[in-house]
Amino acid sequence: MLYSGTDESRRIALRVCSALLGLILCFGLCGCGSSGSSSSSTQSHQSTASSKASSSPSPSSPRYTPSYDDSRWPVSNVPELKNLPEKNRWYNALKRVGQRAKLAGPVVNVYQAKDSRGMPIFVDVGSAYPGKSGFTLLIWAEDYDDFSEMLNQLGPSSWISVTGYLSSYNGRPQYDVSDGSISYEWWTNVS
Repeated sequence: MLYSGTDESRRIALRVCSALLGLILCFGLCGCGSSGSSSSSTQSHQSTASSKASSSPSPSSPRYTPSYDDSRWPVSNVPELKNLPEKNRWYNALKRVGQRAKLAGPVVNVYQAKDSRGMPIFVDVGSAYPGKSGFTLLIWAEDYDDFSEMLNQLGPSSWISVTGYLSSYNGRPQYDVSDGSISYEWWTNVS
């Protein structure tokens, strides 16, 4: 991950612009979230990307895990997330560094460092960088096509689940798509 500490205000402006662009794209693609009905639907999507080896996603049926109340996990309308085991939740990412792991959580920030080598795209989950309690999905510009559908749909109330090798950068857990096969799933309109 490359961060330029010399121009902090520029980086903040890029984050704000990226967040606004994400909101605009989300509302534009989702038809403003309204279809004349009072019920909102949750959309689930799944994909796999690999920059080193091609692998296909393995279909699996979700296992039942008893749900319990957790203020850091306010999910009520997505059974796959509501019943996700505790070890796979974003706030336990530090415990999973150095291994292949599945983690899920709310998307809190998406931005691209266009002035950095490789123009990386950062998807912060659970908490924004440099917070240590969440994790980051690092997508290089050359891999954008593998993630474009997801990136264009992320917005407020979006959650993702990522499976792959979990490393760290400056003490923050991160998935780097250049580390190998990454599978991911995302949901919109999570409540």
